[in-house]
Amino acid sequence: MASRPPRIAPLKREDAAPQVEAMYRRMEAMGNSPPNMHLTFGKNPGLYEKWLPFATYIIPASSLGHRDRQILILRSAFKWQCGYVWSQHVRISRFFAALSDQEIAALCNDGTDESWSPTERALIAAVDETRTVGEISDPVWKVLAVRYGEDQLLDLVFTIGQYALISTALRSLRVQLDGGFSLPDWAAI
Repeated sequence: MASRPPRIAPLKREDAAPQVEAMYRRMEAMGNSPPNMHLTFGKNPGLYEKWLPFATYIIPASSLGHRDRQILILRSAFKWQCGYVWSQHVRISRFFAALSDQEIAALCNDGTDESWSPTERALIAAVDETRTVGEISDPVWKVLAVRYGEDQLLDLVFTIGQYALISTALRSLRVQLDGGFSLPDWAAI
């Protein structure tokens, strides 16, 4: 699907507020160039400065394991149809969470594939239910509560919420993919 132009162009580095430029420099010190998402969000320094610590907590500091977190993120990207999040997190999922290409593709199906463990199916259902009815049902919650402590359940809910928020923002702003990334067939910008 053809890309649509961004509604808000990424920030030019020379126009960055000092506190935003400092955050970009910290990314670069860790070997990462600021992606288009951060260059766009940086146009509102107050918002960016408050949002970034939360986003940084969700990845990588939350109490969820890499695999569980990436299942939640990729399923959220699919359910909210956000190609930007999907393209970024497919790579992360392969490298840090050891998700196979088959498992990644299965996250675009109905979520009941028998190759998923009961807990993984519950993670997928948690995203699906949040997307369709705005909450996780009691039966799914009970499955999750057997495996996860309260801190992890909070992280699980907030991870889904973070990626619902980010997917909505990225799609509404039409943030363009970063170089070297490509959209899945089902996605658009």
